[in-house]
Amino acid sequence: MYKAGSVYYGKFKLSEIETKNKYLIVFHLFEDTCLLTTFTTSQPRSGVDNPVHGHNPATKPYRSYVFKKGIAIGDIPITNIPFSFQEDTAIVPDYGFAKKSISDLHFSVQNLTMVCQLYPNEFIDLIYTLYHSKGTPNWVKDVLEVKLDELS
Repeated sequence: MYKAGSVYYGKFKLSEIETKNKYLIVFHLFEDTCLLTTFTTSQPRSGVDNPVHGHNPATKPYRSYVFKKGIAIGDIPITNIPFSFQEDTAIVPDYGFAKKSISDLHFSVQNLTMVCQLYPNEFIDLIYTLYHSKGTPNWVKDVLEVKLDELS
């Protein structure tokens, strides 16, 4: 069901009484776990005044990766229609990373649906940006490095 470079949407269980709709991107699959990051579209987290699509700022160290609204980043499964976010959406290196078992993911997220498969260049650029961000935890960088080698 899960595939590296896929974007999913669902209702995440934050506590016994609180849930929140979020997106997640799967970066890497292990035998029964996956490295992922979660994010919302409601927070302006790019770290720059005028974010552009892709890594922000223009030079290292990067602080975020922004999907600009209306720019196609991948295809919707089955239909192959291009997918884009309706709002500028930032992925930041210091929020949302997790290594979860597939069963834990199913338990903590309701109605998890794949919304798109990122275009290969988009996925590689995202991984590269997070790998070169100071805020990305080292345990995540180790996995991202392996993934970059696989995709190169």
